Amino acid sequence: MKYFLSFCLILANCVTFAQGYQIADTSKMWNTLGIGHGGWMVYMCGGTTFHKFSQNEPGEYLTVYESQDSLISWHETGLIREDTLTQRVYYTIFDGWPEGLIYDFSLEVGDTVQVVNLLLADAEPMVCDSIDMVNINGSLKKRLFLRIAENEPGNTCEIWIESIGSNFGIMNSGYGAAGYAGGTFNLLCCSQNGNTIWMDPFWADCYIDAFYPQFVSHAYDTAYLNEYYEYYVSVDTGNAPAIELIGEYIEGFTFDPQTGKISGTPTQLGSFDCIITVKNLEYGFCTDIIYSDIVVVLRTNTSTIKDEPEKIKIYPNPFTSNLTFECPRDNIKYSLYLYTPQGSLIRECFLTSTLQADLSDLTAGVYLVKIKDEKGRLVLNERVVKL
Repeated sequence: MKYFLSFCLILANCVTFAQGYQIADTSKMWNTLGIGHGGWMVYMCGGTTFHKFSQNEPGEYLTVYESQDSLISWHETGLIREDTLTQRVYYTIFDGWPEGLIYDFSLEVGDTVQVVNLLLADAEPMVCDSIDMVNINGSLKKRLFLRIAENEPGNTCEIWIESIGSNFGIMNSGYGAAGYAGGTFNLLCCSQNGNTIWMDPFWADCYIDAFYPQFVSHAYDTAYLNEYYEYYVSVDTGNAPAIELIGEYIEGFTFDPQTGKISGTPTQLGSFDCIITVKNLEYGFCTDIIYSDIVVVLRTNTSTIKDEPEKIKIYPNPFTSNLTFECPRDNIKYSLYLYTPQGSLIRECFLTSTLQADLSDLTAGVYLVKIKDEKGRLVLNERVVKL
């Protein structure tokens, strides 16, 4: 399901009309939110990415810089130029390489445009469905509503604003027609000389690094055969004004969404699915999920010596191509399982030390990683996001 957040801005009492779009502007910075779509309509926050341009060398091109923190980790991602006569913007990876058209603000209603964004997969041709005007820092700018050419009118797939760029982010033009699944992007704001000149009214924030609420723990306590079991789901509400707990799939136990209590007396040994999501009612979507089992075992006399499973580190998360798994000891063999959000096993392997897994072939989205030790104990149950 795709969501298109409104780009409507309240017009000031006095505004001026301006034709200039000035995408390739060294005084601006763009903040873009990454969003992963998982199973059960859970949205994962991929963090905020920053973009800015700089005139490093004489010529038509400006250097594109990207950062995850906007302070110290800027790195070059290509070159951008604009043709002020044709109102078109182009991007290339290196000087001398072929460039692709990423914006065309000369479009009229009914015109077709083919975006060739070298940062994304091939996009379908888009048609300009309609055009209106919005106030950007005291000047009226064109806002273009685009749809995939083969779709019926009114099925907007992307929005462009002069001087601001795409609703998917300044460097993500064409994303709406590229056919990606499992995630999306959203331009949070654009600033000029440190002053915000445009902000998405839905998010009303220039920096988001997490969606709330979040579950404090993503695993359940062990249950014992023929003994009453009770567990309360704990939630960090963060900045969420109102939340809702949803028992998506509860096997062998009951769940009270008002209190977060899971209870029941198990009569069988084994592992029982207990999937719970939590929804941010202001956002209108789920922000976290417990995708785990309640394990029912026999109660036996236990040793006073602790034999706790050791934890495994996994990073980075979100990731783009490689995931690193760091095992605490080399003499233990761990079993790694990678699942789709729908529960389908797509990878299985063994870990004995630090392993870097190449997952570049996976499509963007949310996946579940489970790792068990030699005794079959679950030592990692974590969601990962591929951007």
